[in-house]
Amino acid sequence: MKFLKEIIVIVVVGFLFLVTNDYYKSKTKQSNFVVYPNMKVDSNSPISKYVTQEEINAFSYENWDIDDDGDHRKENDLQKQLRRFLKTKQTVSVLNFIKDNNLSVDMDMLYGLSPLMYSSFYDDEVTSKELIKLGADINKKDKYNLSSLAYAIENNSTKTVKLLLDNGAKFNEIKTIQAYLGSPNYNLIKNITINKNNIDIKYEAEYGKKYIRIYEDSKGNVSTDYYAPESSLFEYIVYNNFLEIAKMLLESGYKPFTYRFTNDINDLLPSKKDGFYIDINDSKNKNEIDYLKKANTHYNILTYIPNYEPMLELMLKYNVPGQPTKEQLKEAYDECYEDRAWFLNGDYDDYIYNATRLNKIMEKEGMKIKQPISKIEYDSNKARTLRYYNKHCTDKNGTFKDTKAYIDYANDYNKNYAIDSFINRNKNNPSKVIYLDKNSSKSNSNLTDENKNKNKNKNENSK
Repeated sequence: MKFLKEIIVIVVVGFLFLVTNDYYKSKTKQSNFVVYPNMKVDSNSPISKYVTQEEINAFSYENWDIDDDGDHRKENDLQKQLRRFLKTKQTVSVLNFIKDNNLSVDMDMLYGLSPLMYSSFYDDEVTSKELIKLGADINKKDKYNLSSLAYAIENNSTKTVKLLLDNGAKFNEIKTIQAYLGSPNYNLIKNITINKNNIDIKYEAEYGKKYIRIYEDSKGNVSTDYYAPESSLFEYIVYNNFLEIAKMLLESGYKPFTYRFTNDINDLLPSKKDGFYIDINDSKNKNEIDYLKKANTHYNILTYIPNYEPMLELMLKYNVPGQPTKEQLKEAYDECYEDRAWFLNGDYDDYIYNATRLNKIMEKEGMKIKQPISKIEYDSNKARTLRYYNKHCTDKNGTFKDTKAYIDYANDYNKNYAIDSFINRNKNNPSKVIYLDKNSSKSNSNLTDENKNKNKNKNENSK
């Protein structure tokens, strides 16, 4: 039932978006102009009607790549040569270049970066140490308001993070950080390999590699671009499983927010000027408020990433705020138990009935319908679903005993939901869903029992 409800919500919301989008397209005169990072918006220019300087600054921030030569096209020859030495970790060359050219150790490189920012980003402990000895300002910030410590953290440069901390840098001075590196996430699956009951997931993002967004149009054409959106400090560390940096941060006495950017739930709510206001004191809004609280804790991040256990253990050790209450643990357990009961009692005929109803809704709204999965696929999905429910919630009067038990369940649920959804969307795409076991291959898994019996009889008659 929950799966069907979620699908219906997705379909309805998607339909409303398309209708709204078409409406505004029909009412809005199209204007063409080019927006590029670091451009200046003149308040008297025509473009100021469509984009603000603040929006350009945000666009510049999330597209800035300290490691990309293309983003350094405007640097002069001195900056270019010094950056080359810094990138290749040539400590002696860096020091001689600064001395021979009578440069300040804090010289302004492109966009106000300093040599220490580059060496910190590249985890060059030796060069960074020498620059600090020469008096480099560890707290200097560039035009993006990023410091040497921020650049070190965003690239998981643990040696220079420790060096900067030992020399007086503070985690509390970092307000935001670029989400520079990508990380595996259940919502970003590249392909799945299935071998009997074993499922191997390959993610679009990998630990230690910069985040590249992947787009695929209706014709299957794929395009990519670099993207490093603004993130809060601890949010980024948790998402990327930077365990060593997380340990340094929490040992320093740093107190993460209860929610990702704030300790106040009101900061997460739309205001009256947004046209959609939620009154936190109105009991009618309790479900929405409870959902926002849960969805914006750092613990919720752990329910969408693999290999989350060490980070969870560390967060619990330092009592990071945002853990679910006893009431929330009980509510989550009851929901888990009810879902399990629904799957136990459901059968293929129920699935076909609900899928047919959903297809009628989609067809009526002009949407492309999808054929129901076969009974073999249904039974396989049901067995896999029940396996993880049976691990977590078989006692009608039970509850999750603590935060760890709940996170284990929620992570398991999100992972399996993502797997089922991905397989259902891509079951006819052999580059997305790869079957190694011939008995669970796409051709076999898509057979209905009736067709399977026909093939069986045909084979027997040919003997």
